[in-house]
Amino acid sequence: MKPQTSRAARSTAALAALALCGSVAVGWGGEAVAARPAATGIAGLPATTILTRSAVALSHENAIAISGSMHLGNETIVLHVSSTGRGKSVAGNIDIQTGSTSSGTVRFVDVGANVYLEAALPFWKQELASAGAGSAGAGVAAAVLSKLTGRWIEISGAEASSFSSSFGGLTEPGKFAQSLLASNGVLTKSAPRMLNGRRVLPISSSKGGTVYVSLAGAPLPVGIVGTQVAGGKRVAANVLFSYPATIAIAPPAGAATLSEIVKSLLG
Repeated sequence: MKPQTSRAARSTAALAALALCGSVAVGWGGEAVAARPAATGIAGLPATTILTRSAVALSHENAIAISGSMHLGNETIVLHVSSTGRGKSVAGNIDIQTGSTSSGTVRFVDVGANVYLEAALPFWKQELASAGAGSAGAGVAAAVLSKLTGRWIEISGAEASSFSSSFGGLTEPGKFAQSLLASNGVLTKSAPRMLNGRRVLPISSSKGGTVYVSLAGAPLPVGIVGTQVAGGKRVAANVLFSYPATIAIAPPAGAATLSEIVKSLLG
């Protein structure tokens, strides 16, 4: 499962870095994390203060919904991801296209200690090829693909942990909030504008990313747009955030482990 799933997770981690250039977090400054700030009057404050208040507001959230697109090197990623329980449960779908090659939509549910994946034939073909499964013979590979394609597969152990931790920069409110407080050059604010039907204030970094902070209710980040170099690759993102009151995420029914699939093939 490693190439595509880890690429998807690394791509999302790169988006977290793009939030404001991914430098080391500098802490909460003079804000009290226990206080949930309101957006009233923030437009007149300095950019750094606005962003700190946005991070404090974000730290109180329980659920986050993320949607948008990224370009990472020669890869294009479209993602729709939701998390609840302050990042303990995550689910969504990701499409990754490399050049003209696409593995199709990969759906995932990350809950408890396990990750569940459901994907189409191109994804699993790439996985088997990368694992050297072709050496087992075409007949065996075809049998395995018939069991994997379009079915929920349960992943556990170190691979599931790696997948989960890579998403944490966006799906865990506390970690996401800290990424907004990175030391990342000069911050500037622009005039209020509308973004996806919401009145927002753009806060831009001299190193590349722009965070759009809500001017209604709590001053939450509701969008990230920008281009920068992260991990040696040029990252361009256009992603929106919302904060639903509740999100239900549960393990999918009928999932099978790889060992169960192998056992069924061997009889």
